[in-house]
Amino acid sequence: MVGAIGWGTEFAHFNAYMPALLHGGLAVGAALPALAACVTSEAAPRPRRALLAAGVPLVIIGVTLVQARWRPATFVPTAADRAAGDALIAELAAVDGEVWVPYHPWYARLAGKAPMVHRMGLRDVTARKPRPVAGVDDAARRQRFAAIVFDNRPPFDDLPAFARGYRPERALTPGRPRVYSGAKVVPEALWVPNRPVPLPPNTTAVFDFESGFAGWELRGSAWGRSPATRANPGQSQPRGYTGRAFATSTFGRDAATGSARSPRFDLDGDELVVHVGGGTDAAALRVELWVGDELVRASGVPGTASEDLRPVTWDVRPWRGKAARLVLVDEATGVWGHLTVDDVWLVRAPTR
Repeated sequence: MVGAIGWGTEFAHFNAYMPALLHGGLAVGAALPALAACVTSEAAPRPRRALLAAGVPLVIIGVTLVQARWRPATFVPTAADRAAGDALIAELAAVDGEVWVPYHPWYARLAGKAPMVHRMGLRDVTARKPRPVAGVDDAARRQRFAAIVFDNRPPFDDLPAFARGYRPERALTPGRPRVYSGAKVVPEALWVPNRPVPLPPNTTAVFDFESGFAGWELRGSAWGRSPATRANPGQSQPRGYTGRAFATSTFGRDAATGSARSPRFDLDGDELVVHVGGGTDAAALRVELWVGDELVRASGVPGTASEDLRPVTWDVRPWRGKAARLVLVDEATGVWGHLTVDDVWLVRAPTR
């Protein structure tokens, strides 16, 4: 109990030995002689109860010590750990410009980048009394870093200024490095400045959701009343969208259902590309293309369930010049029962 109070009042984490174990150890050391005296005292009216009263704390203490025992092997990197670290270093080294890794800044140093302050370096000086940290606000405003590596925890809580000025571009290479001490977080995604992204050649943006759902017909509650700019409760942060907004059917979590029907647009290209993520139940989660009253194309999320947006490409040459609509459908209610959509593009084949 003393250790738990010390842990809770010192803003410590589970890796903090002094508040979690040392304080409790000191308390136990003081209490054991008293317990022993109670058990052995001739004045103890009920020796069995005294033994039980002393034995229960001793068992609890023993279990705690077994769980907290020192196991050096857990801190020895494996071959897979080294490979994952090398992959992250290579990925950071390939970024053109400065990179900030706020939870693990030494990885940036190993990648040949200048190491920046650790996230706790900001929190420790601003937690109890707001104090300005030179350069931080300016770096967020100017989008100084070409990329930021965020871990698997919400950046909107830790670094809101940077989370507003950056967007998650992609998940890091699979097999992310294991963390050996400190908070149990691992590098998860590469975020890049939230700036306009040039479209590929011969490509026109049909919908990007930056202006909301203007002209869309919404049914049910799943798609909300406006696109999202960050993950909704119960949803991991989507990656691979552009701009600030994306459409997602997570308003009301996975149990919510509904559809979103786009305004008409002309199929004046050869291919229609829709970037989608979420669950893979194609019967209940799908993007539909309607030409007139005819459903001509439908697709779910390709590959495995993921918050990474991936392109679905349809050949629309048979309907060139005709008016069409997109319908985003969410009829799923279980785990991964949602879609996330952004960047609907029309692509024209290059002329020869």
